[in-house]
Amino acid sequence: MRKLLSTLALAALMAGMAVSSAQAHEGWYVRGDVGYSVDGQLETTLSGDFDLDDDIMDDIGAGYDFGNGFRTEAELGYRNNEFEPGASAEAASLMLNLFYDFNRDGAFRPYLGAGAGYANLEVPNQDDSNWAWQGMAGVGIPLDDNVTFDIGYRFFAIEDLEFVGFYDK
Repeated sequence: MRKLLSTLALAALMAGMAVSSAQAHEGWYVRGDVGYSVDGQLETTLSGDFDLDDDIMDDIGAGYDFGNGFRTEAELGYRNNEFEPGASAEAASLMLNLFYDFNRDGAFRPYLGAGAGYANLEVPNQDDSNWAWQGMAGVGIPLDDNVTFDIGYRFFAIEDLEFVGFYDK
């Protein structure tokens, strides 16, 4: 068996529309993001590291804004990145996130966030699941009372997955 360490570390440059997210009022919200994952790496203990090609990633989330800067949400995400001709790594995740929004009444609303959850990674002919984590930072720019344009950075990792004979050299 083989272990993949820090299996999927994607730095996702996110640019998406967040509905009611990071608004200066309390309540429920939903959001959808479309982003671009960059500088991803598949780290293995036996075969070395594989650089993941940059590609589109997306997620949806629903959460609650407490009206005091904190908000929490559940997020469902999907990433698909090629790493060799004909080979790809597909990750699906379910995360619980906590954010803190700064400057809640301003035209630019920076935020920091962290998330933990569970993710599944599929590589050629195999898949495995384990705990995942992510860190997020960005700025929300309100377009109206219910829509915020969000530009941010996200680091996502799945830890210690096991595959049998994956790309042994």
